[in-house]
Amino acid sequence: MIASLSNSESGILQSIERGADIVLHTLDQRKFQAHKCILSQASSFFESTFTLPQADITFLADGLRVIHLNEPGTVWESLLQLIYPVPDPELTSLDQVVTLLAIADKYEMDGVTDRLRHSLAAPAFLSSAPMRVYAIAARFGFTEEARLASSHTLGMHILDYDVCPDMREITVDMYHRLLQLHRRRGLAARDKLVFGDGVRCVQCNPGSALAATFGTPRWWSVFKTRAAAELAERPTTAVVFSMKFLVECARESRCPQCPGSVLESYAFLERLKADIDSLPDTI
Repeated sequence: MIASLSNSESGILQSIERGADIVLHTLDQRKFQAHKCILSQASSFFESTFTLPQADITFLADGLRVIHLNEPGTVWESLLQLIYPVPDPELTSLDQVVTLLAIADKYEMDGVTDRLRHSLAAPAFLSSAPMRVYAIAARFGFTEEARLASSHTLGMHILDYDVCPDMREITVDMYHRLLQLHRRRGLAARDKLVFGDGVRCVQCNPGSALAATFGTPRWWSVFKTRAAAELAERPTTAVVFSMKFLVECARESRCPQCPGSVLESYAFLERLKADIDSLPDTI
């Protein structure tokens, strides 16, 4: 009977069969052999289940107790990989992570939850879906992961963001904190847009030699207006100090010498960028 319950269909879990004393029967009729002692260590739920009297217990012919589960085998295959000393499952989507987090929470698997927190904050997820990472972290009370994700949302216009199902699971307070971060940082960044000494364009400030030397170049006026609008929506320096953005500002000034002025102002622009980057960037 044991042979028919082999974990060979999942390949990587074959190594956990030896000495198994429990069978996990999933919603889609898959069967995994496991060990009470390991499941008890990994899950407070199973620890209680194995110690409480059971009125209705299913046993196989060879005496292995069967636990019927309400989740599919793919979920439990990944959970067992996280519980046992075998290679971790490859988590390539946030759908996988949030599903496993929900089940780990249901079965009180604190160790598994901690490992999934690390997966949630993977650079690939933070760069491709920071709002969703923030929502998942907020939903499960992962403070540090929520703070990290909040900084990655600064490069997006969150008021134009389509609400994902995960966002419906967080509190109003956590969403408000994110909005406040964007608003406060946007205002503070715009306040940093102050013209500096030593920046000049000899052509677009006609008049006296003093005006030509110390007047405000046209590119700066264009840059300040456009940068203020951009920072109000995305309070990060990624766009406004990009070469593309600076070239567009120089061209919009309609002064043939402004592109050169922008290049000569690199030290001023670097200082300005550093000032904005130093602003608080997490909730």
